[in-house]
Amino acid sequence: MVLLSLRTATALSALGLLGACATLAPVGTPVPAPHARAGDTWTYAVYDGYRGTPKGTERYVVRRVTPHAIVVSVETGAGALTRTFSLEWNPSAGELPEQRLADFTPPLPAFAFPLEDGKRWKGTVTAVEAKTGRRYSVHVSARVAGRETIETPAGSFDTVRVDRAIYLDNDEWWRSGTRWYQSEWYAPAVGRSVRYQDYSEYTDYTKSNDEFLIRSQIIPGDKTVLELTAPTSLK
Repeated sequence: MVLLSLRTATALSALGLLGACATLAPVGTPVPAPHARAGDTWTYAVYDGYRGTPKGTERYVVRRVTPHAIVVSVETGAGALTRTFSLEWNPSAGELPEQRLADFTPPLPAFAFPLEDGKRWKGTVTAVEAKTGRRYSVHVSARVAGRETIETPAGSFDTVRVDRAIYLDNDEWWRSGTRWYQSEWYAPAVGRSVRYQDYSEYTDYTKSNDEFLIRSQIIPGDKTVLELTAPTSLK
């Protein structure tokens, strides 16, 4: 219980750091949940967040919408995967840091509509890694940062930015769990985010340098940016 409280405090501090670089405009009228339709398509350019170099594209195509879920084909250069989201675009499966694919129960709470000024939410889900079957908890702390107009390859969009700090209970004797930070710009006009960026890190307890009294080392993970290149239509 104490450990969870420390993680929550760390996550909230990280959210403050994510939002410290700029003061955003108020959201104003709360933004409702999207209404996805079969055939909706969004294509994103993927970049290495450290160097800005292209890493390919991701194309999301809505195959069907049920009363409780959005079923999407995610197409990349490596092929296509079927992914299921809640009606609020909360994923039932996805890629974790360190290139780990996992299923989430319940869906990861990436969004909590309506998006409105000052809104914050938290949630804990169970992740099961697809390759290893390893099971652990994932803790999410998120907030609405404000309204922001951004430029993407697909054009200029009025967006609401959501910041998240996520902690994975995938620690081992030699390392901490993974800390994962995300910012996402949701555009009501297209019913989905038009920009996403993240980075991750963990602490390696075995790294040491007696000369400088360093007993552990923060190991940075991937940093990724996605930007919309082409929506099929505006809402």
